[in-house]
Amino acid sequence: MQDKATTRCAQPLDWRVGLLAFCTTVLIGSVCTIWALQQLHHSTQQQASQAAQALAHSVAHTLSQQIARAIRIGIPANHIPGLDSYLQRALDQAPGLAYIALRSPNNTTLNTTQLRPAHEEIHAEVQVHGQTVGIVAVGTAPATLTHGLTAIQALSALLVLCMGLLSGWLAARGPGKRLEQQRCQLEMGLQGARLTPAVPLHHTSNALEQALEALAQGQQQQQEQATMLNSYAEELLAVDFDHRMQVRIAQIMAPTGTSTPSGSQDGEA
Repeated sequence: MQDKATTRCAQPLDWRVGLLAFCTTVLIGSVCTIWALQQLHHSTQQQASQAAQALAHSVAHTLSQQIARAIRIGIPANHIPGLDSYLQRALDQAPGLAYIALRSPNNTTLNTTQLRPAHEEIHAEVQVHGQTVGIVAVGTAPATLTHGLTAIQALSALLVLCMGLLSGWLAARGPGKRLEQQRCQLEMGLQGARLTPAVPLHHTSNALEQALEALAQGQQQQQEQATMLNSYAEELLAVDFDHRMQVRIAQIMAPTGTSTPSGSQDGEA
């Protein structure tokens, strides 16, 4: 009986509690993290777009003034020496920009340099003596300013996983272990095992103490009733001279796990 109770207690309830805590923590943590990352992504995109626009306005305005100065001294807009390399350096030093182009008033491209697709385009007119002689077009790429979000997402996922593992381990070693010990005591009580409790009584819950006490009382009452039934069967067999009741009494006593009283053999003798 003890082996059977021990085998049943071998089914770990503590790790079930730990798994439940792990799943709950990961689920709640994932939902909260996804919501927080979405809010962060939205706000970061807005800030990156504003920063890219401000940078593009600054670069376009500065280049338009420099090109206008070159045109005033007689250099044609499509033959400004070193303009291509200058535009490339300006683009390389300005994260958040996609391209820089110099166009004629009729939108013909004179010089251009491009690194990536643009999100939007900012224009600045090149004016000489009050006339528009060219247009500086700067394309923005705010996505290049938000590349750090990928690392934040990976770190958040790792943090949620670690928190889930920690909460699962704490739940298994704490309340899960106590529940498993209490369940083992209760199962041993159901099996009628008389073993030393795995947890002192002052560490057990009132509900468990009441359950074990009720099981002990029920077992005692069952034993008393079985004793009374056995005594009554002996009295019946003592007056069963023709042995007609012996088979019926044996059938009644069988479900109780009590053997047929020996009074039948005395009556037979």
